[in-house]
Amino acid sequence: MKKLSILIILFLGCNSSSDTTFKAVKELDYTFDSGWKEAYSVKINHEGFCIVGDGRWGMKYYTGHLLNKDVHSLDSLIQKIPFKEYDSAYHEDVVDQASYKIVLVSASNDTTTKFVYGRTAPKVLNDLSNHIRLIKENLKLIESDTVVSFKSRENFFPKPITTKPQ
Repeated sequence: MKKLSILIILFLGCNSSSDTTFKAVKELDYTFDSGWKEAYSVKINHEGFCIVGDGRWGMKYYTGHLLNKDVHSLDSLIQKIPFKEYDSAYHEDVVDQASYKIVLVSASNDTTTKFVYGRTAPKVLNDLSNHIRLIKENLKLIESDTVVSFKSRENFFPKPITTKPQ
């Protein structure tokens, strides 16, 4: 029994959440649209729990958990980016370009938002977007009946065009 108690303490100590949490932010909320087929949103909390919403209008939801190395690499990248030095939006005047929106929520619930349409954003913002995409692609996701509101989807997609009867 004593050995079992020691093993449990060691296990819990080695897997404590302080080693696998974001230090830079409390939550990352991200939406991407390729301009054509691909559209998804990702929400990652400070412990690496992830919810993915796949689609533009009718979304399917999935959940997963980032590996420790992904939590650390993402946190490290976020810490290196001087977000305050960059504009809140970058827009290229070309139709059907890829776009993304990143919303970072701090421990005090302050938000930092960056929107990019096209290829005019600073390289570090595109690097972060690509890093999130790679994590999402490699994440083991489980379909979920959870419905989530993504901050990054607010005012992201234009309203669908409807025709009024004459």
